[in-house]
Amino acid sequence: VTSPDGTSTADKLVEAANTATHNATIGMGVANGSVYTFSVYLKAAERTWASFRVLSGATDVGGFVNLSTGALGTIAGAATWSVQTLPDGWYRLSGVLTTAATSATLYVQCATANNTSFYAGDGTSGIYAWQAQMELGTGASSPIPTTTASVTRAADTVSVGSLTKMATRFDVAGIQLALNGTLATPTSPVTLPSAPTTARIGLNDTASNPGNLMLARLQIYNRALSDAQLQSLTT
Repeated sequence: VTSPDGTSTADKLVEAANTATHNATIGMGVANGSVYTFSVYLKAAERTWASFRVLSGATDVGGFVNLSTGALGTIAGAATWSVQTLPDGWYRLSGVLTTAATSATLYVQCATANNTSFYAGDGTSGIYAWQAQMELGTGASSPIPTTTASVTRAADTVSVGSLTKMATRFDVAGIQLALNGTLATPTSPVTLPSAPTTARIGLNDTASNPGNLMLARLQIYNRALSDAQLQSLTT
């Protein structure tokens, strides 16, 4: 299966054909009494729930996540959990916790429902997982590949492309678009809804396929602007 970074490096966690918990574990050394963030990328396969746990001395935290919706289920222990929705059915689960020993064990488990990670497996079903990691601090950074020892790397950086100015007019004559001061070819006449209730920015008419964009400013007018005004707004 394709990983969130576009490669084929994700693993499938396949349950055994017995009645038990069906998990993968990772053990590591940590600094006692320090704040860490555990994160892992998860995707549904035949199982649409996953269970997760971090054990470090007296610190025992974890819970369940629905891999069909990204919603958290039952949560246990003193940790703050969040789920980030990604394309292609992937979710990134992350939790901030404080260690209570010099070691920690991470658990990722298949589940059949909320609160159900002990069950009779069929030997073929499972979930997909990618890049589980534990890092110092309150926040999950981009994946940090490691083997047998911890590593230090440069901080994440973000680059922002050029700013694009766009203005659009919707009226019965058609749809007119201006982009950075240049008018596009208008569409043919359109039928407008009599009582519009929703305006979607960056989504299609079914509220899917989100656009990869950042908004610096959004203005909505209660009248149709002229072509000259559209050009002026985007120059």
